Amino acid sequence: MKFYSAQSMRSLDEEAISAGSSARRLMGRACRALAEEFLFFSEGRPQAVVILCGPGNNGGDGFGLAWQLHRRGWPVEAWSVIPEEKVKGDAAFYLSEARSAGVNVRFFADEEDWQEAEVFLPTGAWLVDALLGTGVKEAPRGSVRPAIRFLQARQPKHRIWAVDIPSGLHPDTGEPFDCSCCVKADHTLTLGGAKIGFEKDRSASWTGSVSVLELGFDSGMLDKKGEGEWQVLSREQAADWLPPMMESDHKGTRGHALLIGGSPGMSGAILLAARAALRSGCGLVTVLTPFTCAQLVDGAQAELMVIPGQQGQFHTLCGQDISYSSYSGVCIGPGMRTNRDTAELLTRVLSECQSPLVLDADALNALSRIERELGYLLSGKWMTPHPGELGQLLRMSAEDIQRDRRSHVKEYHQQTGAKIVLKGSRSRIAQAEGDKWVNLNGNPGMATGGTGDVLSGILTGFLARGVEHSRALPLAVYVHGRAGDLAALRKGQSGMCADDVVEAIPAVLKQLQGR
Repeated sequence: MKFYSAQSMRSLDEEAISAGSSARRLMGRACRALAEEFLFFSEGRPQAVVILCGPGNNGGDGFGLAWQLHRRGWPVEAWSVIPEEKVKGDAAFYLSEARSAGVNVRFFADEEDWQEAEVFLPTGAWLVDALLGTGVKEAPRGSVRPAIRFLQARQPKHRIWAVDIPSGLHPDTGEPFDCSCCVKADHTLTLGGAKIGFEKDRSASWTGSVSVLELGFDSGMLDKKGEGEWQVLSREQAADWLPPMMESDHKGTRGHALLIGGSPGMSGAILLAARAALRSGCGLVTVLTPFTCAQLVDGAQAELMVIPGQQGQFHTLCGQDISYSSYSGVCIGPGMRTNRDTAELLTRVLSECQSPLVLDADALNALSRIERELGYLLSGKWMTPHPGELGQLLRMSAEDIQRDRRSHVKEYHQQTGAKIVLKGSRSRIAQAEGDKWVNLNGNPGMATGGTGDVLSGILTGFLARGVEHSRALPLAVYVHGRAGDLAALRKGQSGMCADDVVEAIPAVLKQLQGR
């Protein structure tokens, strides 16, 4: 899915209405989609929720969301920034539905009202910003301003969700109209399509993680109205891209992944990657790891098959004969370390492996030493560097990479023909001309050792189980980020670790596939 300007989103709404979908029906779809995200991230456990509703359609989405959550037994309140008599149109309809169902609605029309609002706020409640949408063309004013300041003040101790766009953020630039009066969301649930301002890296500090929720717009209209060269994966697209589960499936039809890596003191990296490959739905997973690590890996996960690999003078894997005929996806690099022996091993793997091949971590570090001789072998391979690793490959610093992430990931793809993701906030993917992606989900809690190994394991598992090659990398990055977001809600961003992301993968796939 492309990105969309505010004008393009209005045009999509208008064309959908002209085609027979009423504005109220579209708002109803939006409310259901929002509620589904809350149900997913709460894992079926009702949370105390307070929804701040603005004067327009964004407020209507808020009232409708309150109604949907209340019907499911959630303790929810809606707080309006305007008096009841000033709520108009479809927003008034959903306000009426919410109140008739028993939702407690409070009205805070004056700045003085917000000074007393704290007493009504449940401890630890999720706060929802449904104040302003994409139709706003200037800094927030009137009764919305104190509501935004109320959210800003509670942000350290409450999770902030934004409906469609954080209030006060320009949808086309990704910058606030006024930095002093803009909501900083932990998670933005954007409706219909991703706003073009979200494509800018700096927008992440305001939007947090972003879920792109489709509203049933015609695919032809979406293609026509989209802007820019970058694409983003929606929840619905991700679900469509996963291979269906068949009654006739058995472990031999679900793919066999081989993961090569690990070393004394670093066996956890290859174990995380292997566990992620298992959780991605792959039928069989084999690990090739140094002889001295094999017993540890073998005992850590019962479902893994382990091959004790030959070790060189550095006690790491060295060049050896590997038969790739039974593997439908291969990964090399996690925890492997970098020295002459591992460089020799990588040279052989690049030269001999005909299966889909993922290069990660120390394989990328080793590659930076031998790339001039073997760069021609990288075309069609998958590479998952962080800024430091891509900097080594391009002979520049990580800081240089970060200053222009989009250009550098495209540059290295053009040099090698490899499919590349530059990891980090707003991960960038370059696969081919016209096939560039930016990932909008994930969170700072994933900035911990091992989460990159988890991504390489998911990607290898998807390739092994038969996800279409052009789709495997965007899908893996999306699932990885979504699992990270779920892990953050389970554990908290400060205390989560890479294994928490692995454990969240099944719940993500279950929601996408319904089973």
